[in-house]
Amino acid sequence: MAYGRTVRIYRGADKQNLLQQWCEVRVEEGPWDQRRTIETSLGATHVAATGSGDQTVLWLPGTNFNAATSATLAGHLQDHFRFCVADLPGQPGLSSPNSVGRGRVRKYGAWANEVVGHLTDFGAGDGVLVAGHSLGGAVALAADPAPSGKGPGIRGIALFSPAGLSRIRITGSLLSTSIRWQVRPSRDSSESLLRYMQAPGSALDPELVEWMELVGRHTWQPGAPGPQPESQVGRWRGRASVVTGSVDPFFPPTKLQKTATTALDAHVRVVEEAGHLLPDERPDAVLDALRDLATALA
Repeated sequence: MAYGRTVRIYRGADKQNLLQQWCEVRVEEGPWDQRRTIETSLGATHVAATGSGDQTVLWLPGTNFNAATSATLAGHLQDHFRFCVADLPGQPGLSSPNSVGRGRVRKYGAWANEVVGHLTDFGAGDGVLVAGHSLGGAVALAADPAPSGKGPGIRGIALFSPAGLSRIRITGSLLSTSIRWQVRPSRDSSESLLRYMQAPGSALDPELVEWMELVGRHTWQPGAPGPQPESQVGRWRGRASVVTGSVDPFFPPTKLQKTATTALDAHVRVVEEAGHLLPDERPDAVLDALRDLATALA
């Protein structure tokens, strides 16, 4: 990669328009009562918000996910929290199409704090909970906590099937399924990838299958981030919760528990019969974990 070159995640401007139009339609149809694009150090960032409550949650989606794919989760949380979703720059969605590049987790962490600083415009009060799924979990770990845990800033973080605590578990099935999706993206290969990510027997969302086919056809795919330094993770000690599915193929409980215990002083909450797409499979478990964290930090 040439120094100073801007690298976009889409395979052409027409592909970017196609995916962003798909997102625009779904966001407009979703439960959001407010949305806007804010300027950040990583470029334009789309934020959508819904719900009400004394506590605000900023949701950071995982790789290839965004506000447009988060409507089901928002519907479960909107009666309990002011729920905001930020599309990560450099990920498919309505934020900047420019790749974040080297040091992306560190840059994303600073970006997350910037976004939190804008949430007063979305009705947030003092103290925000940041919840991250997969890549979003690594981003949450890289953000800076509010110094006292009170007042403005991030009070605590909830990590769902998170990257950043351990390396992703790579199996032969994962390699064959993901390579097939990347080389020959289609409805069938997208369904296969989603079935691999979900718990056996979970119903597939047809719109999610359609979205993943578009992503496979029209974007470049970065790899998953590795474990973050324990000194960085440890800043959240006593102020984090960790949740994963019992059959998560990427970050199963056994891979997360050691770092969660030593660095975060947190026990991994295991959701039975849930896979890596836990927020879609079990939004009730996300709600329970967020309510428990909010109560513990009150």
